[in-house]
Amino acid sequence: MAKRNLPLTGGVAGKTILIVDDEPLIQKALANALERAGYSVATALDGIECLSKVHAKRPDLILLDVQMPRMDGFKTCEEIRKIDDTVPIVFHSVRESPEDITAALGRLGDSYILKREPDAVKVAKLEAVLRRAEISGRNAAARAARSKIIEFGRVKVDVRNCRADIGGKTVDLTKTETGILECLEINRGRICSNDDIYLFLYGDGVKGDARSLRSHFCHLREKLGPAAKHVVNIRGVGYQLLRRG
Repeated sequence: MAKRNLPLTGGVAGKTILIVDDEPLIQKALANALERAGYSVATALDGIECLSKVHAKRPDLILLDVQMPRMDGFKTCEEIRKIDDTVPIVFHSVRESPEDITAALGRLGDSYILKREPDAVKVAKLEAVLRRAEISGRNAAARAARSKIIEFGRVKVDVRNCRADIGGKTVDLTKTETGILECLEINRGRICSNDDIYLFLYGDGVKGDARSLRSHFCHLREKLGPAAKHVVNIRGVGYQLLRRG
């Protein structure tokens, strides 16, 4: 049976997933798959136990069954949101009609996974949700610090005024070019995909267009001149602002 008393710490980069399901076999299979992927796992048999664990310490993601005794997944989700309105919640259900999925996501869930899907697929989908949540968190932190200066090489970018000082020469940047550099600065050293950058620039629901983004980068690199060497395009993967030094 899944480890019920595992503390809500550890795992991949400190990530813990709370599995809420009243079927022990499903708990066990999912817990094993997630632990093999390096995550820490906590479990709850119903919504009441889930709320107790969320109150005790916030997990990084909650995988929530829809049909459970005492408190169903929809009601549990609503109660979780009273405690924490940012933790990712992924519904996990045998129901697969568009109406069921729409109803679940309308209850402030972040995604929906079918129980019939292979465990490997479920793990990949949960990782995607966690990654988006991490990026959104970094983006929110950046937006709270719009007045900051981004520095690389001989470049100092004034984010608030969309302006760069490049070796003593002032160059105006577009809002999009400034936003791209801001996104890369927050994720400095990491590779940002088209979708990562579009999520930062425009929020959810906007699919990154590779050609459009490539055009923005071409113009940005022209303005940066020799300093453009600090902004790297990893072909077919994304973009990266190199670490300092």
